[in-house]
Amino acid sequence: MPIACIALREVNVGHVAGLTMDAFAARFPEDYERWQDRADIEFTWPGGEKRQDFFLRASQAVDYIVSVHPNSKVAVVCHGGVIRGMLAHYLPRDYGEWWTYPLHTGSLSRLLITPNGGKLLTLNEYCLV
Repeated sequence: MPIACIALREVNVGHVAGLTMDAFAARFPEDYERWQDRADIEFTWPGGEKRQDFFLRASQAVDYIVSVHPNSKVAVVCHGGVIRGMLAHYLPRDYGEWWTYPLHTGSLSRLLITPNGGKLLTLNEYCLV
């Protein structure tokens, strides 16, 4: 039975919501410059969410889901940004690479989550028919 989890919503981009990238750069040039540094976990969207807080929110939601379904397989359906945020949290050695993970719409990525962290089993599985 599907259960909605608000903590798995996409990042809150604040005042940038609805803007094109060109408009974002023109209206918030300093923020736009900083946003481009994907390793800057302190980056905060103007009027929105800090990158690090977003990653933590997404991973805490998954930690909770896993905790209430011990020794089970669970499916989490969410947007690509949330998936990237979770991967950044569970794969800290690859933290700066979070933005480069290829994720197709409707793809499947599998993580093994243990008390010692996460292990990526598959990334971006999809089938073209």
